[in-house]
Amino acid sequence: MAWRVAPINREEASRMINQIKGHQILSGIRGAKPSDTYAIEEFLVRLSHMLMDFPLIKEIDINPVTVYAEGEGALAVDARVILEH
Repeated sequence: MAWRVAPINREEASRMINQIKGHQILSGIRGAKPSDTYAIEEFLVRLSHMLMDFPLIKEIDINPVTVYAEGEGALAVDARVILEH
């Protein structure tokens, strides 16, 4: 798991991805195509900016995020957002 204070930039997002336990899987092991890490970085950067733009967001749970092959993007399949009252 990797934590940062929002907002983050692409370099920070890349470092976060490289800190997670299974980051080698994203590079394409056992014949699999490499994952679209650019899309993951973009996702993290945009999420961090959204949190800054909407301070009423108290909590976000996004699970799962499907990451496709390089150049094909990523998709947040389900998300729950909790707002402060």
